[in-house]
Amino acid sequence: MLKNAATAANTQDVVFAKAKSEETFLTIKRAEGIWARFMAIELTAEEDRLAKTKLELHAAYVESVTRIFQMAIAGDFESAMKNVREDAEPLFSGLHGIIYSMITLQGDVAAKIC
Repeated sequence: MLKNAATAANTQDVVFAKAKSEETFLTIKRAEGIWARFMAIELTAEEDRLAKTKLELHAAYVESVTRIFQMAIAGDFESAMKNVREDAEPLFSGLHGIIYSMITLQGDVAAKIC
């Protein structure tokens, strides 16, 4: 998602930005469907805590990416790139860290069960 948003802002092409926006939001919807299925399973207390943090970061990240595409589609490429650097990249980093923590925790939980 971030790569598509940054590329759309850097390319400085409104038509390209619109196409990348549509592609990105299909990916977001697909990922949210997978996440919904994950949330239907029984979680440990720690998994639940991490999942709630992930949901909050995901929502903020999607809002940021949405703003970037809106700016790029409107031709405001400078503001779009500023948002990439100052907002979306830090959110992505936090989101990545939470997801990595969840994967590590799930490995630990699975090892205890087996």
